Amino acid sequence: MKIASIPLLFLCFIFPVSSPAEVVRVDWEGAFEGQTGSDLRDPERRLVIVGARKETLSFVDKTSTPPSPLAGGKTALVFDSTPENPFWVRLCFRPFDTSEAPQGAVEFLLQPVQGRAEVQVGHQSAPWDPQVNQAYYIENAAFDVGLTPGSEPMVAGRLGETDSVTTITAGETYRVTIQWDLTHSQPIARIFLNGEVLREKGKGDPLNPPLGTIAGSKGLNAFRVSLGGPEDHVGRLLVGPMAAFLGSIPDMEQAGSLSDL
Repeated sequence: MKIASIPLLFLCFIFPVSSPAEVVRVDWEGAFEGQTGSDLRDPERRLVIVGARKETLSFVDKTSTPPSPLAGGKTALVFDSTPENPFWVRLCFRPFDTSEAPQGAVEFLLQPVQGRAEVQVGHQSAPWDPQVNQAYYIENAAFDVGLTPGSEPMVAGRLGETDSVTTITAGETYRVTIQWDLTHSQPIARIFLNGEVLREKGKGDPLNPPLGTIAGSKGLNAFRVSLGGPEDHVGRLLVGPMAAFLGSIPDMEQAGSLSDL
């Protein structure tokens, strides 16, 4: 597969906020250039990729062969773990300098093709240091969102559904949005697929995942996208642009929108 020249893509959360907010946008132009080894660190994008060497990764866009299957030919990072070349890849994302993130949102554009794609959400208390891999990792996990083709979406082991998504379809693109507000006595997190709130299967109320000790921490500031697990990690996953937002969200029951989607 040809690695093509990748146009710069910008994403922006459109949330009306009453206080200053921080937005982090991630694209894939020039990612990991000049790097080798099994751990790829990209401080500009606030990313570390663990478990996949650079030569096992590829990018697709409008001009690559084959082209990107994402809408508009958006650039995507491709994880393709095969029986002949298996690897367990974890993309670790630490979007904010601060360890205090009691309110905010994060969004991933994902296309699962084979195997279990998972977004893990949690907290990292270590000070931000772009040269230290540990600073990118989740120290204290809150919950995970699983997207496995042919199965229901899952959150922390609980089956979910939206108005239009009951089963994950291979080769379809899913916009995974996670919003949280931990400032109240009853902390809340909401997960959305393609802008629709995720409910527990067969129930009408939004699925509010258990937050455990995270509820008493300083918020959600570390995230991970992975393909498979230690024992079974063969599969294929496309990761498109990502974005994260730090600040209050007026309506937790509605997904914030991204531009250029």
